[in-house]
Amino acid sequence: MFSRFKTFNRVCPVELSYKVYGDSAGKTRTSYGLPVLVLHGLFSNKANWHVMCKVLQQKTNPVRKIYAIDARNHGSSPHTDEHSYEHLVCDLVELYRKLGIEKACVIGHRMGGRAMMLLALTNPQLVDRAIIVDIAPNSTVPDNDLLLKLLSTMKSVDLEPGGTMKEVQTKVNLALKQIIENKRIRRFLLANLVKKTNGFTRWHVNLNALEKNFDCGIAKFPEALDDDIQFEGPTMFVLGKQSDYVTEQEIPLIKKFFPKASIEYIHEAGQLIHSEKPDEFAHLVLDFINDAKPPDEKKTNSAEGETKQK
Repeated sequence: MFSRFKTFNRVCPVELSYKVYGDSAGKTRTSYGLPVLVLHGLFSNKANWHVMCKVLQQKTNPVRKIYAIDARNHGSSPHTDEHSYEHLVCDLVELYRKLGIEKACVIGHRMGGRAMMLLALTNPQLVDRAIIVDIAPNSTVPDNDLLLKLLSTMKSVDLEPGGTMKEVQTKVNLALKQIIENKRIRRFLLANLVKKTNGFTRWHVNLNALEKNFDCGIAKFPEALDDDIQFEGPTMFVLGKQSDYVTEQEIPLIKKFFPKASIEYIHEAGQLIHSEKPDEFAHLVLDFINDAKPPDEKKTNSAEGETKQK
């Protein structure tokens, strides 16, 4: 399954935490469209996609289950010493196996977008169509230095026991304010602080592992891919006009790996497109997903076409 990427056979997957939307107790359905798997970006977790996943699940046609996933070293998924896009892909493949999913639509934001791109390129049989948010398959991004500073700053703040959550958040916010002015981004980072049952406040992300693996496992999209590797399925890249993560220079690279890719821009949106412009984002995603015909309908149409040709 991983023959195109030689390092994958040395990767040990972990069991990912996830939340499923569209599988309510007491409500049974005999059929669904292909499921949608959503993977967040760096410093995020599945809870950040809660509102969007509810909207998408309610408006997909045919009805689909939506799975919001915590990547390893984030949220409620296992924290490990290893972290790379190869690890993230192997974790996703293991989740497919666990859930009995043969094929899915995938959505990935930033780090999650890179993982979903690599999944589609190395395991195209698992991906019906892909939505990649504010990232390209390029080797670097503009704010890698800032991300490293954020990791270092978050680690440096002493989360002593006994303080209230508000006191700890204020302390961390003051430290983060020295390197990042954007209040929305600071609030996003502060959401990773959680209060444990023993009274200690801890980070919900594995800062040590992310810092240790940053240069080789997070900062760059894998470069050891075959030159001719492509994902031939429908792909949509959703970009924020106010984000500098993907420029016009990256479009040919996107088309190289994803020849059927469409590029969509959301104006007045920056890094957190799905939360900054949720209506516009949901509209694009639903149009793209709802355009996909369910497997049974594809087979029926194909059979009808063959009959007509005869």
